[in-house]
Amino acid sequence: MGPDRKFLIIIGVAILTAGGLGSIKIKANSKQIAFLHYGLATVFILLSVGGIYFQYKRVKLRQKIDWVVWLHIVLFAVLIYLSSSAVAYHYRKMVKMHGGGIVLSNEAPSYKVSYKGKNYDLEPFLENHPGGKGVIQQALEKPGRPMDLQTIWEENGVGWHMENSDVMEYLKKYKI
Repeated sequence: MGPDRKFLIIIGVAILTAGGLGSIKIKANSKQIAFLHYGLATVFILLSVGGIYFQYKRVKLRQKIDWVVWLHIVLFAVLIYLSSSAVAYHYRKMVKMHGGGIVLSNEAPSYKVSYKGKNYDLEPFLENHPGGKGVIQQALEKPGRPMDLQTIWEENGVGWHMENSDVMEYLKKYKI
């Protein structure tokens, strides 16, 4: 088997593997996804800088700028654009959701809230929330967030919780 056939097989296996891995559902919160994008963006930017350096060496060696160099320049420009766009997008999202861009804290978030003068700890309810624990985490992990459930529900577009008898029954279980 020739090297060109081996190359095609390796590329085919790599594409199928990447596609298969992409179909796996990974549980991650918004901070983890943001850090994943920060990391990937950093890798792509470093690869682009390295590629630019090697293209510079290629031009210096051959004393000409050919189509391969131009193709790499466009490729590196696109990678840097996409990487910096991903970082900017996730930074803005982190600011909006958590009050800051890169949030590193050892302090555990509090899931203690009040509703109509009574206090509740929603942490044990995280895994049982019908909309997933991420919904509660996003609403309650914001620095400076209100402690009142009515305000939290109204700000997050789920004011109907106040009229739902099932929600009120669940809430009773977490009274402190």
